[in-house]
Amino acid sequence: MLIRFCAEDYVNKEWTNATELYGISKYGQDCYEMFCRGHWANVRPTDHQLRLYQDWLWTNKKTLKLEAE
Repeated sequence: MLIRFCAEDYVNKEWTNATELYGISKYGQDCYEMFCRGHWANVRPTDHQLRLYQDWLWTNKKTLKLEAE
């Protein structure tokens, strides 16, 4: 799975959404949106830890100088 993801999809495929890549689930898509694209406010994670992190961001967004999109 890792070889197909890295060697075929990530490098050679023209993708715009992480779930278009082989082996990426909703969790992977949520992580990509939150951590790579900075769209943390628009994600509705189902993973418990991602929800806790997002709640923390909402609580501390002013201190961290984050903007919710």
